[in-house]
Amino acid sequence: MMETAKASLLKILCRTQIEIEARATGFVERKSPITGTAFLSAMVFGSQSTPDATLVELSSFLATSGGVTVSPQALDERFGDKSVAFMLACLRKVLAASWTMPHRVEALADFDHVYLMDSTNFNLASALSGVFKGNGGNSSKSAMRIQFALDFCTGAMFQEIGDVDLSDQAALARMIDKRSVDFDGKALIITDLGYYRAKTISKICQMGVFFLSKVPHRRNYFKENGERLDLEGLINRRISSFDEIVLVDGDRCRLVATRLDEQTAGARIRKANAHKASKQAGIISDDYKHFLHYSMFLTNLPEEYGMERLYALYRIRWQVELVFKGWKSVLRIDRQKSAKAARVLCEVYGRLIAATVAAIIEGLAVAAQDQRVISKFKALKAFAAASDTLAKAVFGGKAMLAKAVDHLTIFIAKRCTKSAAKLRPHIEERLKRALA
Repeated sequence: MMETAKASLLKILCRTQIEIEARATGFVERKSPITGTAFLSAMVFGSQSTPDATLVELSSFLATSGGVTVSPQALDERFGDKSVAFMLACLRKVLAASWTMPHRVEALADFDHVYLMDSTNFNLASALSGVFKGNGGNSSKSAMRIQFALDFCTGAMFQEIGDVDLSDQAALARMIDKRSVDFDGKALIITDLGYYRAKTISKICQMGVFFLSKVPHRRNYFKENGERLDLEGLINRRISSFDEIVLVDGDRCRLVATRLDEQTAGARIRKANAHKASKQAGIISDDYKHFLHYSMFLTNLPEEYGMERLYALYRIRWQVELVFKGWKSVLRIDRQKSAKAARVLCEVYGRLIAATVAAIIEGLAVAAQDQRVISKFKALKAFAAASDTLAKAVFGGKAMLAKAVDHLTIFIAKRCTKSAAKLRPHIEERLKRALA
């Protein structure tokens, strides 16, 4: 399977295939110095050479990496609907290649897929408010939101791009309705509170897919006999834990909770109060304080998944935050200064292509190493550092590209592993202990 992923990647980044895609989308219609290969290389690899990727610097990058002589003005003129279509088509093909990677997390061998879903926002130039709506008020007038799902078992990815109206609940519902990811075998979806919607949970259950979600405050839950679960009474009695069967839109689920120690609960309460104060909304209510004394999950996983196992699984969500951290601190996806929508989209698509290519090479490194865990963040930094070499390899042809990918794979396998820390074991080690 890893050979399939590598072959798919090499095919997508092959000059011949890139030019076929450029012609199919109308980006290339006649002979021009700015070929599909040149434009893709500038958007994917050129942005790694400079924090803001100005047109002058992108032109210089093309001259040094591919021998392409083009003025900044000529490059600017190529940003439009056809360049956006071309970059989006390339992104979709690279994302499809990520789905060819095999299962690679030993501790989750019981699952075929574990999807972690979250979203990230970043501000754009105010002039783009007519295209990308912002939050308004004191916030930016224009912003971009990316909905992202990561299969932690394989590294496969799903992405949806929009503005602040691209809601978490609607994004998950679409992913389920359109079967945008692979649900074959035993699949689990892990989300936070923002994605909670009873109808979507019901559809997930009916598909035979498992889910794990934090529980929103002030929700009514009903038992199988139709009686309302007295959740407030359970909380106020300060019982140490409970595991109740409840119905969500008619489907049988478990409401699992454990009472937290006072130090942890106190920290949660202070954080909630600070968040509310930032919105000038006073302090949280007493019943919400009592609610925050519990770690609580809703799931349709069977009873053998007790609180310890559920908590270990939910902690995997942090891996998405690490992905977002890499996007912003390494790929600088949020450093968008242009007031031209087409350029912003091309650059965002380019950096998402870079992130996906890096993830596939990371997957190749995982297959190459022996019982060591690769750091996603370190692997992405290694990819960014190798961007000039990879760009030259794309221009140089398939054999040169294969050699560059092999060298980067070996480097990541040897130099980008997570360090062993007994006091703070990495997530794979935590999963092994909890799911054993």
